[in-house]
Amino acid sequence: MTGTADDDNYANHGEVTAMVDMSQDGNDTFTNSGTVDGEVKMPGKGGNTLTNQDGGLLESLVTVSVNNANGNNSAGNTVTNAGTINTSVYISHNTGGNRNGGSNTQNNTGTITGGTFGSCNYGASSTGGSNHITNSGTMGLSVYISVNQGIGSSGGSNTLDNSGVIENEDKGSLNYGESSSGGSTTIINSGKIY
Repeated sequence: MTGTADDDNYANHGEVTAMVDMSQDGNDTFTNSGTVDGEVKMPGKGGNTLTNQDGGLLESLVTVSVNNANGNNSAGNTVTNAGTINTSVYISHNTGGNRNGGSNTQNNTGTITGGTFGSCNYGASSTGGSNHITNSGTMGLSVYISVNQGIGSSGGSNTLDNSGVIENEDKGSLNYGESSSGGSTTIINSGKIY
């Protein structure tokens, strides 16, 4: 399943065995209530919406916004999961320099077995925007709200609101790059974080 440079609105209610590649451009929407065996990849322009409905199954890596070019900004992205994601979720993945990853939202009421990465900033002087992750389901691995590895990268302001189960520790903000910063992080927990 391959997207176009326009604003695509795709839905899967059956089975897709290959990659769902919507990375070309546009502000895209992907809704799944079936099974997707391949990777799901959406455009770096951002403004994308991914919804995995109750009964939906995503088996491979999910990247909601892939930003590789230098100097381009990405709008915010929204991820809603009520089904099962048997892999990690990268809401915003920024490798280009001077990128802005936008503000991203994830609401999980289902199960995510892999890690959740709100904003990953690998490019020099890239910015991840603000990320808000809400969990009332189960998240199997660590939640990385902001990962800043590029020189001078910044993760913005981030919020984790957990009333469910996170089966590994919340990492909040990880800053590896020289002069990188994670911004402010707020964690509200009324559930369980192991």
